Amino acid sequence: MNFLNPVNSFEFHEYLLPFSSSTLRTLRIRVGQRKMTIQDRVTGCLLSGAVADAFGSNFENMPSGFHCKIQPFPQCSITDDTQLTLATCEAIVQNRGIKPEKVAAAFSRKFREEGIRGIGSSTLKSMRDLDAGAHWFLAGASGEKSAGNGAAMRIAPVGFCRVASLNDLSFIVRDITSITHKNDEAYSGALAVALCIHLATKGACIYDVFSVLQNFLPDTGLRDALGILRKSEDLSIMEASTITGNSGYVVESVPLAIFAASKSPTLDILTIIQEVVSCGGDTDTIASISAQIAGAFTGISSDVVELVEKLEEKEYI
Repeated sequence: MNFLNPVNSFEFHEYLLPFSSSTLRTLRIRVGQRKMTIQDRVTGCLLSGAVADAFGSNFENMPSGFHCKIQPFPQCSITDDTQLTLATCEAIVQNRGIKPEKVAAAFSRKFREEGIRGIGSSTLKSMRDLDAGAHWFLAGASGEKSAGNGAAMRIAPVGFCRVASLNDLSFIVRDITSITHKNDEAYSGALAVALCIHLATKGACIYDVFSVLQNFLPDTGLRDALGILRKSEDLSIMEASTITGNSGYVVESVPLAIFAASKSPTLDILTIIQEVVSCGGDTDTIASISAQIAGAFTGISSDVVELVEKLEEKEYI
């Protein structure tokens, strides 16, 4: 299978790595001036996810319903969500396609050379296994304890890559998920996020994602949770969180993130992030996934670009 980027390698590299201060200024000027391109979707996804991750990291494990405001933007840093998402981007760019062994190597290098903030137990086991020389398919955790959202939080770049069919997308998502999580729910969550991103690149309406996910995802608790939310579209994000839960368990966090992202036609990206974080629990990851998906559908937000400039890691991002 040939997993190619939807733009040529120069453009893909330009819009993924790096976002310098001058690039950010250019992006702010471009916002709203022309029809949305695939580059706008990639940029909107990655920058929105980074801002949400950093903001949410200040409030992780807070109880549901606490009050938070994204403006003025607090001092904060990105965590494993964004670090591993960008490591996935680097592997795709450097190898002109998706190769699980290269993605695993990028993760291991990031862990060894820079450290990964807020890393989950399944991902930590994988990093240690890889560092000890384990094959990427044998690293990581399996069983019920590996049903976290650590694969879903970093899978977004895969959704932007061109595939021959949705079946091909599912195969590569399975491999990329298996680097850290060998669990059907974790795979289903990662596939759900990748499908949402893929649909955004096709110009689909975000309201259509629920029907596609219901038809394509494997028979899992995550698919069941999405089915419940599909029938509850009038709920607020906070109300939806009382149905799904807000933990790092992928069956709770990914459906809530997708539901929150589905509000993007009526809520701006910063409001979505703020409302997701107010739900408490695994705030950084749920907010990051929801912002990645919403950003892929809505493109670059000038508000998001301004907040990226306030992150400690803005030059790296």
